[in-house]
Amino acid sequence: MKKILFSLFAVAALCAGFASCDDDDDDINRGTHKASPAANFEGVYTGYWSVFDASNVLEQENIPGSITVTKNDSVATIVTLILAADGISAVNGKSGVGNIAWVNNDAKISNANASNGFGSVFSADITDAVLSFKFSLSVRSGRSTVTKFYQFKSTEEPSELAQ
Repeated sequence: MKKILFSLFAVAALCAGFASCDDDDDDINRGTHKASPAANFEGVYTGYWSVFDASNVLEQENIPGSITVTKNDSVATIVTLILAADGISAVNGKSGVGNIAWVNNDAKISNANASNGFGSVFSADITDAVLSFKFSLSVRSGRSTVTKFYQFKSTEEPSELAQ
């Protein structure tokens, strides 16, 4: 009787060993989203910049600007960000790439590599079509180097990119 039970247990264990989950690791469209986040959040976000010093003291605010988010044609989870800010030379014209991912119905963009186009680690959130973006940058001020914190918040839904 022990041999029969042992044999049944061995067969059951062997059968369970061949069961596996569905191989969907490369499927970016799994879940409730049918499009990549990069394609869904592409556009020009218009809003305002704020600049803070290292002590979190506000130095400048309500500086008009924009951030253009474009998708990467070869990698669906990569976007390029192009910054524009009136009168902030440390920000204006900078561009860099980031990883974008779904967070429920919103998106998170980040890059933990300081050698990207911004020269700093950055993060951004897109929630209800509002883009919030922040990064820090060390800039020369006279004979010393100071760290400035730049924050952007869009004020309207993104406009479509020009074709």
